[in-house]
Amino acid sequence: VLAPLVAQACIGTMNPNSRPSVSPEAIRVAKIMGGDVSMSSVISGMVVLSGAATLNKTSVEDAVVAVFGCGIEASATEAKGTVLMKNAEDLQNYNKTEETKMDEVIKSIASA
Repeated sequence: VLAPLVAQACIGTMNPNSRPSVSPEAIRVAKIMGGDVSMSSVISGMVVLSGAATLNKTSVEDAVVAVFGCGIEASATEAKGTVLMKNAEDLQNYNKTEETKMDEVIKSIASA
């Protein structure tokens, strides 16, 4: 199943105007969540993976779907901020605060 695809990918990286050679750096393999080997294909271009972005579902009940063209992350200020942590407890408390704020953001998106 994969041998013809590997051959196709190798041929696709060759320059027709020069001596035949394959550049392994020009070939990438990307796994798509929910797929299997029989769904494999060769795509010319660039692949950018960002977690579980593609699922092969045929039906879903009572679904709420949000599609984002960018990552969701905690907001940052334009000025450089410095946080002074004196011990491990300070770090744990800081992480809890960040997680709480991110939970609030996700819940507000879900309730919209």
